[in-house]
Amino acid sequence: MRSVRDLYRPKFDMRLPLLHLHTIPSDGYIEFLRKGLLFDFDGLILDTETPEVRAWEWMFAQHNLEYPKEIWQSIVGRGPDQISEKPEDILVRMAELDDAPERLYKTFRARYFQILEKVARPGVEKLIADAIGLGYELHIVSSSEKRWVEGHLNDLGLREHFQTLTTRDEGVPTKPAPDLYLRCLEKTDLKPKQVWALEDSENGLTAAKAAGLRTIVCPNPTTEHLNFSKADKFVSSLEDITLPL
Repeated sequence: MRSVRDLYRPKFDMRLPLLHLHTIPSDGYIEFLRKGLLFDFDGLILDTETPEVRAWEWMFAQHNLEYPKEIWQSIVGRGPDQISEKPEDILVRMAELDDAPERLYKTFRARYFQILEKVARPGVEKLIADAIGLGYELHIVSSSEKRWVEGHLNDLGLREHFQTLTTRDEGVPTKPAPDLYLRCLEKTDLKPKQVWALEDSENGLTAAKAAGLRTIVCPNPTTEHLNFSKADKFVSSLEDITLPL
């Protein structure tokens, strides 16, 4: 399998207008040149969300219950600080169990990792390679912990391509609040007009739009039926994104 490095080919876009550099202040020219893609991680680069739902469905089924659709639809893309009642607590309540939620969560995690396939979603490597070739800055903005995101990126061989990771370790409210995106812009000194946010969930889309960003939504099998009407662009696969945007 070819790596992102193998796919990389510097490109010159003939559609870009020629500029008289002396007419643009040096700082303004640098700002004009800068452009970035802000990637969500879970569900977008690696589909960790579908196996999460499947694992909880299995857990609830062990007690002859159905994992409530409205629960997982509201949770997907959120950080723990944005979840009022976790699935393990809901299961304890609905099944009237004496088990501690922590014990149920441990069983869930074991089932989850049996299902999880550590393979990047289609189009991820090529999109990264094309973006690098066109001079885009690449950043991650995720509601997950840094060690979770960074560990999986390392496993996928993609970590080196992202300049920064903005995660819930930053200590700000997670998605659907805009704070993670705003923190990323602050850290990178990028402006909203210079970037596109790539998301797969409704909560992620809400966060990006609240931060004033243009958005591309590429859902996974778990999120494909959610409401993405506020997205600037919608694609069924990352393979359908053509750069430059």
